[in-house]
Amino acid sequence: MKGIHVSSQRLVALKKVRVKFSEEGVPQTVIREIALLKELERLDHDNVIRLYDVCHGISNEREFYINLIFEYCPYDLSVVIENIHYRLKPQGLEVITLWYRPPEVILQSGYHTSVDIFSLGCIFAELYLQTPLFKGASEKDQLQKIFQIIGLPPLYEWPHDALISRNTFPHYPKVPFSRVVPKMCGLALNLLEVSIVCFHKSKN
Repeated sequence: MKGIHVSSQRLVALKKVRVKFSEEGVPQTVIREIALLKELERLDHDNVIRLYDVCHGISNEREFYINLIFEYCPYDLSVVIENIHYRLKPQGLEVITLWYRPPEVILQSGYHTSVDIFSLGCIFAELYLQTPLFKGASEKDQLQKIFQIIGLPPLYEWPHDALISRNTFPHYPKVPFSRVVPKMCGLALNLLEVSIVCFHKSKN
């Protein structure tokens, strides 16, 4: 249930835990849960719900209750998953939306199932940027935006059956992903580096 913190007028979520009286006192499971939540609170991470406070009271002679006061969130992960599942219908799916499409698919050259790794890398970067990594208006524009970051692939890598000639594009030097997605840590940047790659099949 939800409530309002009187002094701050902040909306909060309340979780009421009923605990039976016993000779051992408060069950270890309850103590562990509260301790874990307090530890998570120290992370101060946007994706971790904060535990603001803990209070208790007596319900009756056999049990008491503990109220866990959390940061209020209007929905949880199950709602997000349900919404995604609802929207994923066969008639609504495309062969990779343009903004997440790797160069080999745009060029209509031979490609492998590993092209999904490129799409995954785009989504991964978008989680940090809060906007698409390559937001092209057309297929040619999409390729330009990709090459402006990862650099123009060398001639020996360019597919011989590509619909667009390599000479169409100027020479773009590679830009470090640390400049493109500055909020990423080293491990995340390494993952992005091996995901956003042209012509995955020849490099795997």
